[in-house]
Amino acid sequence: MKHILKTAIMLLGFLLILSVPILAQDLQGLKIVNVSRDVYESEKISQELDAGDIRRFVFQANGVISGNINIVSSESDHKMSYVLHFKARSMEQAQEFAEYITIEQDKSGDDLNVTAQARKESPWQGTSQSARLDIQINLPESTIVELNAVYFDINIEGPFQTARVINEFGRVRVSNVMNGLSVVTDNSYVRVTDIQGKVDISTSNNKIRAENINTGSETAVFKNEFGLIEISRFSGVMKCETSNGPIDIRGVTLTEGHSTVSTTYSAIDAELIALENASLHLEDNFSNVSVVLPEDLEARFDINVDRGGRILLSGIPVVPIELDRERLIARTDNPDSKISVDLEGIGTVNIKGQKFFTTP
Repeated sequence: MKHILKTAIMLLGFLLILSVPILAQDLQGLKIVNVSRDVYESEKISQELDAGDIRRFVFQANGVISGNINIVSSESDHKMSYVLHFKARSMEQAQEFAEYITIEQDKSGDDLNVTAQARKESPWQGTSQSARLDIQINLPESTIVELNAVYFDINIEGPFQTARVINEFGRVRVSNVMNGLSVVTDNSYVRVTDIQGKVDISTSNNKIRAENINTGSETAVFKNEFGLIEISRFSGVMKCETSNGPIDIRGVTLTEGHSTVSTTYSAIDAELIALENASLHLEDNFSNVSVVLPEDLEARFDINVDRGGRILLSGIPVVPIELDRERLIARTDNPDSKISVDLEGIGTVNIKGQKFFTTP
């Protein structure tokens, strides 16, 4: 993760060297009001963005400040507006904090860059004081959106062409992206909805929730460590992997290709409404794997458990090929898909067929 962040920062620095500054906001003399005993808030500042002909938008924060960034698509009125929040001992100290922060807009060719940074020697570091930034940015729908914002909560609402996010210790929400999404985080909650194209999402110690994903001919990759993965209304090929966290997938159509679902010491619950010449492999240990499939599915099954494990299959008419306490190989009359399960340790594999009348 540190390597990824270092590479992203170096790349952004190179872009900024080539760019021509449009505006660097001077925050000295910013109007600040006292909100509560030790909380201070600046006036709202709005700036027009030179975004009419851009292809890519890049937002960078240097990790000394935290906050919220909200990026939305807009046919016109391309601008950014922001408010600073300070936890400080006095009004004078809040005004001093503001002087350590710069917000800059630069344009290079068809790239628009916005940087929000505080100097490394900022006086609130290592204390109970803090500085936060709430910023909203309106961009054209055709934009590729890229963010590198540690400690920020991020919300992106398209339609946008593509979105790429690097984050730590924040919450990431992305919706309505038409041509691919990448989210690389640590310790961050991630929720994505209405995404098309290639998907690559990773986090740790938190949750991934994905809804209404259509990868087309591409693949969606979901990786987590010590956290839940929850996916609903999905079409395409998926590779879904976590550890010490459950996996719950609902309303899934798997298309031609090899999909995998894997976790450890936690349950897998999968509801597949269709398999179109697809292959699915599930792996788990010391837990249960439950799979609901269409009752008229044509598939081959290869189910393996350890001693003490159980295999249950109902609701789908199959012909057994190999059957013992720890393995079941079976097939329907005309199998065009494949379901395989490997369960280590004690646990139950329960595969059930049912009739789906509508998409759940």
